[in-house]
Amino acid sequence: MSGCKYFYTMSRALMPPCRPGFRKVLSIRVEKNVKYYNFEEMEAHDTGERIQRVVAGEKLTVLRQTIHAGVDMYNPHSHPNEQMTIVLEGTARFACGGKEVVLGPGGVVVFPPNQEHSTRNAGDGPLVLEEIFTPGVEKLNELAPKG
Repeated sequence: MSGCKYFYTMSRALMPPCRPGFRKVLSIRVEKNVKYYNFEEMEAHDTGERIQRVVAGEKLTVLRQTIHAGVDMYNPHSHPNEQMTIVLEGTARFACGGKEVVLGPGGVVVFPPNQEHSTRNAGDGPLVLEEIFTPGVEKLNELAPKG
């Protein structure tokens, strides 16, 4: 099947609970080739339209970004990476393959590689997204902490 047939909504009841003390982990810690991060403590890259924090793995990139209200920053685009976007806060309007969907917290969309798509903040407040790309995105990985 082609196009963006992958729109999901994840129930908060299905999301795993945070472990106590998780937020107290340092921004980056390395133990036996395992890296630990805390997005809340990482350096933020503010472009004026959005705030980005990036974690780079060997074969994937994780981007947590906040898109300010009223910003329609994503013109339709495509890339060779598969992309999964999870709405953490706010309301997002996703467009892909001629379809549009509006998702709130817990909503998930998977964009296939090379499929034109766009994302827009459809709410009155900030839109917080967590986006996972595979393979990783070198341009974004440059923003990741080194360690």
